Amino acid sequence: MGSIHAKSDGPPTRVAEVAQGRRAGAASRAATAVRASDSERATVADSLRRHAGAGRLDMEELDERVERALEARTRADLQLLLTDLPTMGTPTVSPAPNDGGNAWRSYLAVMVLLVGIWLFTGAGHPWPLYPALGWGIPLLVAGRPTAGCGRRVMNAG
Repeated sequence: MGSIHAKSDGPPTRVAEVAQGRRAGAASRAATAVRASDSERATVADSLRRHAGAGRLDMEELDERVERALEARTRADLQLLLTDLPTMGTPTVSPAPNDGGNAWRSYLAVMVLLVGIWLFTGAGHPWPLYPALGWGIPLLVAGRPTAGCGRRVMNAG
């Protein structure tokens, strides 16, 4: 019985090229045919909501895409919902600017109150000195300017 074999020496034949292309196509289809998890669906739905908040989707399209995201079976189905939208960086929380004014006002108000109590109770041992130093020294250290302090990180999306 005769059998057909691809030649191993010389240039690849058309049959070998087609077979190799089918294997590569099957591998890429297998990678996108992976089932999506509930957390992946929720992540895509949240991303779609952020895009709608940025004005890229209207409410009708948002509702349609979120519904499709929640019903998606594979990762490829989820990727299709985001293909025409730019990638958004992960949102970052930037701390409120701290000028230190509120901390110092609180410190001074409490110290005046403590000194008043100390004077009212007989002005014996200067015990208000302990909370004044215990609270004041960290305030002084925190109030020093440092490199990069006060910079806000903005969302790339």
